Amino acid sequence: MIIKITGICLIMFSSTLIGLYYSNRDFFRQNDLKEIKKALLILMSEIDYCLTPLPLAMRNISTRINNPISKIFLNCSDIISQNTNKSMNEIWKESIDNNKKELYLNEEDIGYLYSFGKTLGYLDKGLQINNISITVKYIEEKINELNESITKNKKLYQSAGILCGLIICIVLI
Repeated sequence: MIIKITGICLIMFSSTLIGLYYSNRDFFRQNDLKEIKKALLILMSEIDYCLTPLPLAMRNISTRINNPISKIFLNCSDIISQNTNKSMNEIWKESIDNNKKELYLNEEDIGYLYSFGKTLGYLDKGLQINNISITVKYIEEKINELNESITKNKKLYQSAGILCGLIICIVLI
């Protein structure tokens, strides 16, 4: 009898945690997008007003934003500083790939970041700022979409986790 009660408690606890995880997944993605937006705005100011070289700008950004996004910029700065024969696009892509597992971004977001890297470092100051502005607008749209999604789906996932746990417990009894 004690084993059954312990099993039921563990099933309910784990299914509730799974529901909470799925309900917060969009929230974590939204936080990552906000950090990327912040980083890109800092990069824009570094390029526009400070005229900072790209490796130093990347390092400055990495100190001013939170993990795991800061790791992308720090990794990018480190690879640039090593004087490898890689293009800036390859360096940017490698930095994202090295830290992709820690991000909550979906494939569409990662693809957009890859495409942003294709123009990074090749354009003049004005075009670089325009490219950053376009990327920031995309991120703002995604953040607004996620705001609607979070309010709609949060209770759904939490309730589904609890109900799935109850169904499993009833079936096992």
